[in-house]
Amino acid sequence: MWSFNDEQVARAIAACRVPLISGVGHETDVSIADFVADLRAPTPTAAAELAAAPTADWLAELEEFALGLGHELQRQLGERAQTLDWLARRLHSPSTAIHHHKLALSGLAIRLSHATSTPVNAARYRLGHVTNRLRHAMPDTRMARARVTAAATHLHAAFSLRAMARQHTLVSAREQLELLAPQRTLERGYAIVSDGAGKILRRPSELRAPQRLVLTLAEGKAAVDISAATPED
Repeated sequence: MWSFNDEQVARAIAACRVPLISGVGHETDVSIADFVADLRAPTPTAAAELAAAPTADWLAELEEFALGLGHELQRQLGERAQTLDWLARRLHSPSTAIHHHKLALSGLAIRLSHATSTPVNAARYRLGHVTNRLRHAMPDTRMARARVTAAATHLHAAFSLRAMARQHTLVSAREQLELLAPQRTLERGYAIVSDGAGKILRRPSELRAPQRLVLTLAEGKAAVDISAATPED
């Protein structure tokens, strides 16, 4: 989610001249990109639905326009027919005038039919073209899901191998630590010699007689007194 809070991304969205819909997909989370976008959608699918109206809505709107145009043309034809009847009654030879008006009316009817059907057919063609372009522009989610599944499997295997390697390293380090522990050295028969003040003695020259020493053994401590000390190389 943090990539949608980047300043460069926010400025690029704000500077975009084309209306932009934000559809990150985390409905419970809100990013900076959601605030600077022209419209926010909770999911990418909802963003696609907002960007492209359904085909049925376009067809319904076109049919509504066609019906309105047809009603208006029928009204005009009715008015002209009434005018024609009124003029025919005023003519001395109405049959000839009526014949000419019938021809004109037939021509208008043909033009009306052509004018009504042509925009609807053109709009349907454009709508089908846009629908095909939208269908081809939509990503193939099946391939993306397959790649995500393969990546998840690979990541799980890599984590398992890494965890096993670290566990093996930890066991080896623990074993080495056990071998180097002072207690293990004492268990092999060694002892730690210190004076009464707790100072550890490492050289024979540090022994003085008489002197009380403390021996730290594997299973406890013991105090001993020495009456003589003879350093040896």
